[in-house]
Amino acid sequence: SLQARPLVSTISRESGFVPWMEAGFIGAWGEWHTSTHGLDRDMTAKRAVLDALLDALPPSRSILLRYPGDLAAFGGAGKSSRVGHHNDCFLASESDSGTYGRGERSIGQEKAFVTSVGRHAPVGGETCSVNRPRSDCATALAELEQLGFSELNLGYHPGVLDSWRSGGCFDSIKSRFGYRLWVEQVSVPRSVTAGRYAHINITMRNSGFAAPLTQRPLYLVLDGPVRRTFKLPVDVRKWAPGKSHTIELAAQVPAGLPPGNYTVGLWLPDEAANLRDDPRYAIRLANDSAWDGSTGVNRLVNGIVVKPAPPPAVASTPLTERPMGLGVPPR
Repeated sequence: SLQARPLVSTISRESGFVPWMEAGFIGAWGEWHTSTHGLDRDMTAKRAVLDALLDALPPSRSILLRYPGDLAAFGGAGKSSRVGHHNDCFLASESDSGTYGRGERSIGQEKAFVTSVGRHAPVGGETCSVNRPRSDCATALAELEQLGFSELNLGYHPGVLDSWRSGGCFDSIKSRFGYRLWVEQVSVPRSVTAGRYAHINITMRNSGFAAPLTQRPLYLVLDGPVRRTFKLPVDVRKWAPGKSHTIELAAQVPAGLPPGNYTVGLWLPDEAANLRDDPRYAIRLANDSAWDGSTGVNRLVNGIVVKPAPPPAVASTPLTERPMGLGVPPR
């Protein structure tokens, strides 16, 4: 039987801090190869490990498998969005030291499969050896982008990481893991009237390698004499990399909003209740001078004037006219 429950229970409790988990438990380094007991060739054993982890962790958390073949075999039955891939020999050879092409499919076919997985599930791993020119900047950037990497071990392999530093791509790679969101354009009226509608358009750009992979609420924030937050019906997990995404709003300004100058911002806090109000876990946009580290709000536009609602019209009582007959003299 699988004796993983204590570890998994701990990760489940702390799931706000752990976005996904590598399956482990089988083979050298938990990488599902060279198992002393042959479990890396036992599909029943591998399925038992994966299913136990998926059942034990919260539905919002993913499990990463080492090999695309296993991912293809076990990624169905409604669980595909929770099963991702970790490549622990990224760029080490043409097949990444046997990561790809282990079964009937070609290296190209398996990379195409991982590319599709990276659109909705985590892809990560680490490098394991220098393999120039494949492990140099040009190929690294191209494949990280193609495969949709959300993370990579920045402690290993030091030779590969140093080649990225000397090649000038290290900082770019580091900043693009997962999502990198920034406001491309914003259109907000300079003044609005309480109780009336305001039209707001915000265009976001994702220049990272992947989309946000865990659910995260998005709020429009008005901050001035008072602070008001408005949850927007937007799923940020659909903000695919390399594309622009426009938010179009026709929002009614609250009638009781005090007049004055306000800042318009976006707030993307963590969905976990214990992390929601901690600004360290809110998404920080890549725009210069947008971030407010004390609140976790990204300021977009300053100096929006909110005017007071106009007074309600006073209803008047119409005059009542007595009917008079034409041509008939009164008595």
